[in-house]
Amino acid sequence: MERKLPPFDPNIILAISSHPDDLEFGASGSVAKWIRNGVQVHYLICTDASKCSIDRSIRPAQLIRLCRDKQKAAAEILGVKSVTFLDYEDGVTEASPALKRVLPAKYAGTNLILL
Repeated sequence: MERKLPPFDPNIILAISSHPDDLEFGASGSVAKWIRNGVQVHYLICTDASKCSIDRSIRPAQLIRLCRDKQKAAAEILGVKSVTFLDYEDGVTEASPALKRVLPAKYAGTNLILL
């Protein structure tokens, strides 16, 4: 028996990812379509990307800056309304109860629905 899903017709979407560029690899087509259809999309990036390269000549602070700049540029091209970085340390952040409490608290009082 096929399960019917409720219609998905949001006005605002909060897309959450662990790392900068995760959303571009996994959801940019959907994000572009939603924005084209008038949906306001916001990005929330949980980690700082300080360990996103195996090139040891790049210092963590440089990686963080580079990955942030690239994430902001990609989001701007797609038309994403805002990009927020939580700056948890890359590579050691877990989906802990503490992190799960931060997400709803950060957006309390808005009409965003966290899925």
